[in-house]
Amino acid sequence: MSEFDEFALEEAIALAALRSTLTPFKWHVDHIVPINHRKACGLHVAANFQVVPAYWNVRKSNTSMAEYDFT
Repeated sequence: MSEFDEFALEEAIALAALRSTLTPFKWHVDHIVPINHRKACGLHVAANFQVVPAYWNVRKSNTSMAEYDFT
């Protein structure tokens, strides 16, 4: 992982922790394109990180956010 990717991951982790303290629910760092999926292999890079509510991340499991219906 590049220095930039490591920095982005550390920032995402810090943001998830901050949001978890400021809101009544927990937040996770998620891979937009899953790392392990039968149709795709996402990368552990800055462009593939997002901070989302933990319940979204747990519900979506290893699917892409674009494939998952949160309604």
